[in-house]
Amino acid sequence: MKIKMKVKHLTLIITSVVFLTLLTFFVILPQYQLYSAEKQANADAPNSKAAILQILEDDHIFEKQKWRIIGEYMLQDEPGHETYDIVIAPSFTQVNEGKTHLTFTEEEMFPHVKTYVEEGPIDENLVSATIQLASYYESRGELDQARHVFERTITRISSSNTSYLFLEEEVYLSLIDFMMRQVNYEEATQRLTDISEQMNVENYYIQAKVREKQAEIAIQLGDTEKAHDIATRTLTEYEEKEQAEKEATSNTEVYTTDVHESLMAMKERLENQSDEPNTIKGRVVYSDGTPAANVGVILKHESNIHYSGLSDEPYKQQTDDDGYYEFANIDAGSYQMVLGFSFDQIDGWTYPAEMTDWIDVEVGDKVAYNIELQPLMDIHSPVNQEAIKEGHILFSWDSIEDAAYYQLSLALDLDGEGSISTIFRSQITDSQLEVSVEELYSHTVGISFSGEDTDTVDPISLLAFSNTENRFSWAVEAYDADGDLITESNGYRLGEETIGNLPFFYLKERSMTEADQLLLDKKLDKALETYKADYKANPDDMHSLRMITRLIGLNRFDEDTNEIESEEAIPYLIKLAEQTNSSDALSRLVEYYYELGEWDTLEHWYALYATNVDESDDYMKGIYATALMKQGKLDSAKDTFAAIMEERGNNDLVGYWLAIELYEGTNFTNILDIAKTHPERPFAEAKVDWPRMIQAMKKESADFEGYRDEIEHVLDLFFQEEYEELEQWIETTDMGALETFVEALLEVE
Repeated sequence: MKIKMKVKHLTLIITSVVFLTLLTFFVILPQYQLYSAEKQANADAPNSKAAILQILEDDHIFEKQKWRIIGEYMLQDEPGHETYDIVIAPSFTQVNEGKTHLTFTEEEMFPHVKTYVEEGPIDENLVSATIQLASYYESRGELDQARHVFERTITRISSSNTSYLFLEEEVYLSLIDFMMRQVNYEEATQRLTDISEQMNVENYYIQAKVREKQAEIAIQLGDTEKAHDIATRTLTEYEEKEQAEKEATSNTEVYTTDVHESLMAMKERLENQSDEPNTIKGRVVYSDGTPAANVGVILKHESNIHYSGLSDEPYKQQTDDDGYYEFANIDAGSYQMVLGFSFDQIDGWTYPAEMTDWIDVEVGDKVAYNIELQPLMDIHSPVNQEAIKEGHILFSWDSIEDAAYYQLSLALDLDGEGSISTIFRSQITDSQLEVSVEELYSHTVGISFSGEDTDTVDPISLLAFSNTENRFSWAVEAYDADGDLITESNGYRLGEETIGNLPFFYLKERSMTEADQLLLDKKLDKALETYKADYKANPDDMHSLRMITRLIGLNRFDEDTNEIESEEAIPYLIKLAEQTNSSDALSRLVEYYYELGEWDTLEHWYALYATNVDESDDYMKGIYATALMKQGKLDSAKDTFAAIMEERGNNDLVGYWLAIELYEGTNFTNILDIAKTHPERPFAEAKVDWPRMIQAMKKESADFEGYRDEIEHVLDLFFQEEYEELEQWIETTDMGALETFVEALLEVE
């Protein structure tokens, strides 16, 4: 059968086909590719990064989609706080990735971030892109280019719409931070004057930020009187305006902004500052002698050590081309050194910083503090997803020159929600360690909860290293004879030459049980019943016994019961401790009998713990020393506290040591020397100033006859735990300094 078709119909059909082809090529296919790329990225697919980069190279996606992709996958989450890819401090490490888990190299991001700065929409992401691009140039010493990035964005915003003034102010403040890092205080001062004249007078937050920077410049120029005046006036005005806004909006919520907090800290520092200037200077180099140029150098004061943000730090700059830095006119106090790197600068290297690394600055000090970056250690086994099926596992790594010992840590994945790391073995004198997998099965990690109730426990954290379905990793650190970190295996390996072996492995020696599966299914009660039944049927089933103690032990984390240990757990813990010398079981038994005050039983379990655990940790030593103190064995307690202070970084039990010295009649001068030599180093809460307390007591002792007798009396009440009588004494005493010391003593944990 023949079909006749008119020409005009044929033309229409051909046109439609062409249109559909063009529509598919220019619209449908790019949109599908975009959907596919983002789906891969969200699923953490191996080629997701390449797919995102390919999409950005495609001219056929909509412009709004391009800006969204750059903003979501390539811009740092909060670059206004840190302008470095990686920030490493003794007490924290922070990686500034994009807003997703993907990590692009600077070379991959550079053209797209640059395009956003030059052509992208005027929004918050433009501010992020500007800071990120300027930081890229700054880290390479291209300072004119960095400045140009800021200036270009300011011009774009100011010429667009007055409603974007708040964005312009953000970029202006970042430009001023840049100038201050370059020690260009004269121009920074002029810029601050310019911005203060044109900014929104209603935005008292920005006004306070401007004046805070003016005060910071005054401090760097040595005019502390001017800085104190600015900080005091700004604080007063800020608090008045904040109060007025709360009253106008009937807002009763109380919170402290970052600028308010930093101004208060600045005011306090200036009021306690001496007239004699202090300086810290030094050099950052790689171990091969190459200078670490354009590395961020930030001094964090101990009062702010728990806060990882860097935007409001008063002491920050970058190393010069030869790696040198210098901070002048800094306050006396204790600091830690924070370094900021680009990915390229830290690739394959480590800044060997520890939580105990402090820089103590006293009046008139001129401190030299040099830092040598070290190459990362290479590891050999187990690596690259190896499945361990035998009863033993060999950890091996490169031998490090001058290493006196090594420390091995283990970590387990938390189902895509990060990982938990724990020290497994310390004081390893060889560059390898062979252990039974049973030792790994016995090793516990921190317990992870998704909510406040114990039934929200993550079963993966309970099974720990006995979970054959989970992936594990390991890391090793090398220490010298003084206990100082030399280098480590865990770090940033981003290039093909530095990536090395991956520290991942699986333990496949055992088989998962029915109880294990019930636990993974979050059927905790049924899992516990099954573990108990399995152990009853086979008393040699150490896995079931371990899991029974872990599941019953969840009661320790229940705020309603507030139990240090469930009575039900004790017989199981005793069996586990006696049969395996489990460090977890032994430590829990020590804590349990400490809370009960059953000292003889505590002594028994602590002796087993100290004998069978390779390196008795300072926390357990602290419990034991406190138990000795409460028994009146003060000389032994004092010696143990002294040993802990030499090993432990935060000196959180130094108050007990000082109390014993006071009780025994040690003169104030020697006690003050102990307090100064071992200052408390908090990482979460406010520091207790024990030296100031001892000085106040020394002064107060001259005003009261029998002051030493009163010290002995009140501390005797403390050691005997006569807390009611102690509270009565606190309410009635006229000895304010001694009262303050005793109240601080009651808060020691």
